Amino acid sequence: MTQSYVLLREQWMNFWTSKGCTRLEPHDVEGGGGNFHPATFFGVLGPHPLRVAYVQPVRRIDWFNDQLLSPASLPLHHLFQVLLKPPPDDVLDMYLESLRSVGINPALHDVRFVPNEFVSESLGASGPGYAVLFDGIKLTQISYYQKVGQIELEPVSVEIATGLDWLLLWCFDYPIDLFSLPWDGSMRYHEVLLPKVHEWAEYYTEVADPKVYYQEYRLMKDEAARLLEKGLVYPSLDYIFRCSHTLNVLQSRRAISKEERARILSEIRDLSIRCAEKYLERRSEAKKPNATSRFRWQAD
Repeated sequence: MTQSYVLLREQWMNFWTSKGCTRLEPHDVEGGGGNFHPATFFGVLGPHPLRVAYVQPVRRIDWFNDQLLSPASLPLHHLFQVLLKPPPDDVLDMYLESLRSVGINPALHDVRFVPNEFVSESLGASGPGYAVLFDGIKLTQISYYQKVGQIELEPVSVEIATGLDWLLLWCFDYPIDLFSLPWDGSMRYHEVLLPKVHEWAEYYTEVADPKVYYQEYRLMKDEAARLLEKGLVYPSLDYIFRCSHTLNVLQSRRAISKEERARILSEIRDLSIRCAEKYLERRSEAKKPNATSRFRWQAD
C-alpha cells in the first residue's frame, strides 16, 4: 500500500507502543502544541514513571502564510507527541530507529541535532532540547522538561514532538506538494484539509473579532481561577489552554500591544502555576489512608 497520513500515523504509533508507550486520544481543546494536553502537563509532574504517545491536532496561528505551501504554513496540522519519564539514555537513537520503522533512512539525509531550548511561557514550562533538522528543515523538537508550572521536575521528562504532515513529506521525494499526498487509501490531503485550511486562515487573519476574544479571555480566565478554588484541576486546565489560544488569536489579528501581551501571558502563567500546585496537592491527598474515592485514582 502507498504510504499515506493514516498509515504513517498507525505505523509510528505501533513503534512507540512497542517501546512501552500507552496510546492516548487527542485532547479536544484548541492548542498551539502537543503539550497542550493533560497527559503532558500533568504527566511530567510527580515521581511516577510514564510513557505515552498520542496525535494532537494543533493550531499554530502564528506560523501560516498566505501561500500555504508547506506544513509549517498550515493553521491546522497534526503533531505526534511522545512523552517518556524518566528519559531513556538512548532516546536519540530510539528516535532515529522510529524513523527507520516508517521507511525513512536517516543515513540518506543530513540529520542534525541542534541545541534548542524549549520554553512555553503560558504553561511555565522550560528545559533544554534539540531541534532535529533534516537537510536543513526542522522535523522534530526533542525537549527535556525541567519545569512545568514553574515547578522543578524530578525526574525530568523527555518530549518528542514531530509534525506528522512534515514526516509524510519525507516518505516521498521532498520537496513535494503536501496537498497532493494520500490521506488514506481513497482520499488526498486537499480533499480532507484544504477548504478548512483556507477558511481558518482567513478567519484568523481577517475575520476574528478582537472584542469577542478579549471578552472571551476575561471570562475564561475567571472561570479557570474559580475552578481551581474548587479543586477541579482538569476543567481548569482546559480553560487555561483556551486562554492561551485566545491570546494567539489576538496576536494574529494584531489587536494587542507588546505590553498587553506580556500582562496576559503573566496571568495565564500564574494560573498554570496554581493548577500544577493544586494537582500535586491532590496527588498527595490521594495517598492518605482516608482518601475519598474522588482522588484515590491519582495515587502513585
